Amino acid sequence: MAGHLAHIRTLDCIVCFNPETVAHHIRTPWSAGVGMKSNNFLTLPMCHKHHQELHNVGEERFWKSHNINQFEQVIKIIINLEPLPF
Repeated sequence: MAGHLAHIRTLDCIVCFNPETVAHHIRTPWSAGVGMKSNNFLTLPMCHKHHQELHNVGEERFWKSHNINQFEQVIKIIINLEPLPF
């Protein structure tokens, strides 16, 4: 799975297409506890600016304000993995 996170960090930010990104773990109902992260496959590439904005305003508000369905984006990334990076 570490290979997948490394791959995510090679992708452009899903908001502004900045090539310098971190892997953002999407929050889900089953990973909503304090200090819990989602599975590494539930990650999206985000630049520092947008990653910080997301944590400042909250997941739901962030995705709505940028008109992004985070789960659709994860599926698109997973579908395009050839070969799987792990």
